[in-house]
Amino acid sequence: MKDAALTIFLNYPMNQQSHLLRISELLSRFSAQVSILNANSEYSINIHAENLLIKVLNELFDLDLKNINYTSGKMQPAIDLGDPLRRTAIQVTATADMKKVLGTIAMFNEKKLFHQYDRLFIYIITQKQPFYNPKKIKTKVDCKFIFTPEHIIDHSDVYKELNRQNDLSKINQILYLLEQQFTDRTGESGLLNGDYHDSYHLLPELPHIMIPAAPYISLKPYTEKEAAIFWGRGRQIRELYEAVFDQDCNPVILLYGQTGVGKSSLLDAGLIPRLKFKSDVRYKRRYTGEGLVKTLLDALNCPSVENIKEYLMTRQRNGKKLVLIIDQVEEAWTKPLEHGPDEIDQFLTTLKHLVMALPKRTLTVILGYRKEYHAEIDQQCIRYNLPAMTYFLQPIGKNGIKEIVNGPSSKTTTKKQYRLEIEAGLDDQIANDLVADPDSPVMPVLQILMTNLWDGVKHIHAEKRTISFAAYFHLKKTGYALSDFLNTRLQEIAQNYKEEVDSGLVLDLLFFFTTSLSTSDTHNKQTVLDRYDKELPIQQILTACVQFYLLTETKESSNNYSLAHDTLAPVIRSRFGSSELPGQKAHRILENRRADLMKDDLHPMSDKDFASVVNGRKGMRIWTNQETLLIEISGQHAMKFELQENLLSHIGMEIHDNIGQLLSVLKLQLEIIDERSDELAKNLHEIKQLVRVIVQDVAQLSRSLNPTYIQRIGFIGALQAEINKIKNYFNVQLEMSGDEQELNEKETLTLFRVCQESLNNILKHSKAKHISFKITFNAKEVSISIKDDGIGFDVGNRTDGGQGLKNMEYRIMVLQGEYTITSQPGSGCTTYIKLPLQNRTLKTS
Repeated sequence: MKDAALTIFLNYPMNQQSHLLRISELLSRFSAQVSILNANSEYSINIHAENLLIKVLNELFDLDLKNINYTSGKMQPAIDLGDPLRRTAIQVTATADMKKVLGTIAMFNEKKLFHQYDRLFIYIITQKQPFYNPKKIKTKVDCKFIFTPEHIIDHSDVYKELNRQNDLSKINQILYLLEQQFTDRTGESGLLNGDYHDSYHLLPELPHIMIPAAPYISLKPYTEKEAAIFWGRGRQIRELYEAVFDQDCNPVILLYGQTGVGKSSLLDAGLIPRLKFKSDVRYKRRYTGEGLVKTLLDALNCPSVENIKEYLMTRQRNGKKLVLIIDQVEEAWTKPLEHGPDEIDQFLTTLKHLVMALPKRTLTVILGYRKEYHAEIDQQCIRYNLPAMTYFLQPIGKNGIKEIVNGPSSKTTTKKQYRLEIEAGLDDQIANDLVADPDSPVMPVLQILMTNLWDGVKHIHAEKRTISFAAYFHLKKTGYALSDFLNTRLQEIAQNYKEEVDSGLVLDLLFFFTTSLSTSDTHNKQTVLDRYDKELPIQQILTACVQFYLLTETKESSNNYSLAHDTLAPVIRSRFGSSELPGQKAHRILENRRADLMKDDLHPMSDKDFASVVNGRKGMRIWTNQETLLIEISGQHAMKFELQENLLSHIGMEIHDNIGQLLSVLKLQLEIIDERSDELAKNLHEIKQLVRVIVQDVAQLSRSLNPTYIQRIGFIGALQAEINKIKNYFNVQLEMSGDEQELNEKETLTLFRVCQESLNNILKHSKAKHISFKITFNAKEVSISIKDDGIGFDVGNRTDGGQGLKNMEYRIMVLQGEYTITSQPGSGCTTYIKLPLQNRTLKTS
């Protein structure tokens, strides 16, 4: 802009008169524009006039004026500009009548500003009246400071003073200042022609804020730290800024817009940094789980509703306007409090008390919410007689999109920082493409697009980084919609957490941060950790989701998380609903049985559903107690027939291998008795011995099949009995460490049957010579390692389908435990079992 203004300036004839005429023309047109805008209740240009006049009047009168509304941090009565060293004060106003002049003098006296300033000027930015009554003015001034009708000036007086001084350097400098303010790259100023080409010029300059490392931040919410790169909403910021300081505006502003329109970012990065010059800004988003009243009290630093009156008395002594902003009010409906009085009723009652207690024009309250809830909130404000104005934040249009695209190159500071240029015409292309789809959430999609384009050039070390049509069309082809964004981010997370992405765990976690209304939900970190198995890397996944802009830490607390953007919620919910990953399949099966879970008589799932639920365990939340019961019943049902077959097979083999052989010998002995009666006595003794062994074996077999007996002697006792049966034929070691914990019936039977089945498998298939059982107890879990030195096998290529192994795994997983087997041909086999224990006591002898 500076270069364009200088070019136009140099094109003027280098003579004093032409410069003076141009100054007069620009000031006259500006005054006319102010009059038109003020007539239409557009007062923000008055703020711009203050900033412009500082430069012009300083140059003209050799002053060092400052905008004291900004330097003092609050609105000053009677005056806007001041030079304390030269004791000169100026009020800038568009109101030219005598009433305004006398009111300014009265306020100047009331606030005793004559102690700081000897002279007062009133600059009328429209056009002053032809006559002001000097007697009334003199009476009001009361000889306390210098002010006469001649101290009421407008643009015509600037022209006259320049003509009187006849100082060419001042004329040139003031003309240059005006051209710089009112000329853009296309020629004549948009301001003077009624087109707000750069409406940020009508706002106070931002405070000194560090320019972020990147010009675009994807779906990360804009905050005050990103105010320097928040583009595209200048007009809306200006209109809200004007409403806050408009003396005739209602004290409550209802700010609403559709999901994804950028309302919160507009407040946090656009409006609030500028409001802080003149007001005390308190900004809070509704506290999930605590409600609007608690949010309001925290914003005021007030401990309770009963202390508000005392707080208000303190506020009145402060003298600075209070701007209270409460965002996400709609959560009173989408995430209502579980207990307590009606949240909206209590909030609006408190808010009305606050509004009515403070003097007029010392408080503005902005309530932000989604447009679906506007009718309800508007009606509630009417019901409570809260004086409110509404402001609907429209979706960003083409001009706003182009401003965002060109933002990094729009100012000298950002241009130097980013060295970024946009190929000519690309801003139009992007704007047209985005607005072509009326259902697309333009702002988040635009931020994703521009972040990706920036990522493609940020590593270039040349003087200029250019975003080209080719780069845009390539990205458009590969996809930059929200669904594409989600795909890409999940792939990036999978580079470090492949198992967690493939199981559906990451998608399950993201789904937890959505609501049934397809909006973002907020959860405390501990709530998230408690929702999942402690063995899963949930903390690391949370960090990764924040890193890749899927989640964000909330402004209120770094321990609270929510989706990076509301518009991700419907995309995540859609993906979750159609996902065939194990975690989502398990979730759907259990959700379909939700009604059944409330019944006392639970019917088991099908074998297929049962297998899917168990397979998806590591891709979803912890099972509820009822779900665990359903899975246990289903597991028992799934294993029932095979267990029966195994039981019969086991009994048959035991009878065949032990009792059958003994009976055969008994038969033979009886035959010998018939043939050799003389040896009857000896044979009868041997028969008695055989019968005794048969009886013992039958008793042992009976006990191993009897759950009551197993429970009575305990898991360790039952396992030791099984080992004793084969210790004469195999080298079997049983080691136990830690204090043995008391196990319930299910845990005892499950662990024994799994160890018994493992032992039988080793005896049948492994050809092992050595077998070891290592059992470790602690207060939280029991772990078992079963190792043999047999021939081993390929775990992933079982010819028999491995159903016996699956049954053992099901038994353990039903109790929320872990069951793993590691083996390979020629290297033996190790079975590892871990079962969680909670609130147990030591086993007594």
